[in-house]
Amino acid sequence: MSLADFVAIEGDFIDGVTPAVLTPRFMHWHECVWLLDLSTCHSYWHSQASRRETAPLVLIEDILRRSLKPGMRAVMADHPWRALLALRQMQQRGLQGLLDLQQHFGRAFYQQVSWEAWQECAEELSGHAAACRWARFDPAIFKRQLKHMQAVIERIEPAHAGAPAKGATPHGWRSVDSLAMRRRFGGSVGLLWEWTHPPQAERERPKARTHPLGFPWVFWTSKEKPLLQRHLETPLLQWDDIAPFLTEDLERLCLLPTWDARERVTAMSWHLTLDDMSIVTIPINFRHPHSLAAERGHHKTTLMQANYSFSANAKQNDVYGYLPSTTYPSYARGIIGWQLVIDERLVIPPFLTDLFGDSNDSDIRHLRELENQLPIPIERYELRDDWVPESAFSRCSHEDEHAGSGPGGELWSPWLSAARVRPFYIDIPTPLDTDGHSTARVFLERVSGKWWLSSIGSSQRDYYAVIDRQQRWLWTYRDQAGKWWIHGRFD
Repeated sequence: MSLADFVAIEGDFIDGVTPAVLTPRFMHWHECVWLLDLSTCHSYWHSQASRRETAPLVLIEDILRRSLKPGMRAVMADHPWRALLALRQMQQRGLQGLLDLQQHFGRAFYQQVSWEAWQECAEELSGHAAACRWARFDPAIFKRQLKHMQAVIERIEPAHAGAPAKGATPHGWRSVDSLAMRRRFGGSVGLLWEWTHPPQAERERPKARTHPLGFPWVFWTSKEKPLLQRHLETPLLQWDDIAPFLTEDLERLCLLPTWDARERVTAMSWHLTLDDMSIVTIPINFRHPHSLAAERGHHKTTLMQANYSFSANAKQNDVYGYLPSTTYPSYARGIIGWQLVIDERLVIPPFLTDLFGDSNDSDIRHLRELENQLPIPIERYELRDDWVPESAFSRCSHEDEHAGSGPGGELWSPWLSAARVRPFYIDIPTPLDTDGHSTARVFLERVSGKWWLSSIGSSQRDYYAVIDRQQRWLWTYRDQAGKWWIHGRFD
């Protein structure tokens, strides 16, 4: 099962450890409660768990138990608000450990969240909403709305013999939609209710890698970020002239007392100063936590990502006049200095070094490094249980996990067996010219289209392996009209 996007933690971290042990994106919610955004590190933790032949959730729980003092409690959820509600319910019941709301037990526990827990979390959220300057949000009005809501709940479901009425929980009111709550108690309460009980369409929608629906997330940042400044003697325009100086600064970053070789970087900022004294910020982001210390001397990965962002920003904004050639327009402005800042990093304490040690023969590690060096993410495809070639495989994420149902733990069916021997197909088939010459043909299979899907069509296709005039093996088919089409290549 894939990791949830958010985790709420209550507990005291041991000396030298911060929430950055799991992700560089986190916020301090209340007293000893922290909210962590794991979405940017999903693939990293999945690959680490895969290398250790364990589940990602088990690995996360192990790291939390090593990082926090005894008495730790944590909740993982696809929304920070639901994680906070379940965490508060664990506090009220005196429970400890890690709870995942994606699992059956977690979902059952979430249904027991009390109105008291809901009200307390809402009051805490008020301060963060004010700090984030929510539109049309007034803390005093919101407090009155919560009191009004509490009075209505107590009137509808009064307590019996000093105990809450049976079924008096937010889950018991799940049939009340957020629009009704908004009309009765105000827009902010309606929004919290929507987070508490998302509509079915929201649950079925793919998870967004951003904080959902304007959650009042206040990033916690360290007071001191590793940074370096450079002042150039002469303005620079070309990347080939900039790269050596940037490499020097990356080397200097690794030697700063505020930097640790065990740390992994996920985001940097490159603030360029132009010759008119304007400042332009170039983001340098990594898809997977990157080790600067591992590339001492060349910093290939960081330079490539910096070059991609530098070129894209220049072409989009026409700021520097940067072009791949040596000819620059009259509006070109030189770079006279910059500031290089490490914004986000995983801070790994010494006792976890053994968990993060990279083996030299790890295919997953090499794939992760390659994706960090590319301008676009690597696409992964998987086979689907379908007889139509266009539907027999699809794109999937690196974190997808599929249960095996056949020999060797792999999915198996006659349709999947056929899909494994097909070549990578061409999206739009092109006509095959068979006039004036003979071709060698080997019959492969007959496919009937899905008549209820007009996009695929209902025609029957006979697939052949064909040698064309250039002696290439093509994957072709003949339709019901007798026309030949190229649908892929075997070489």
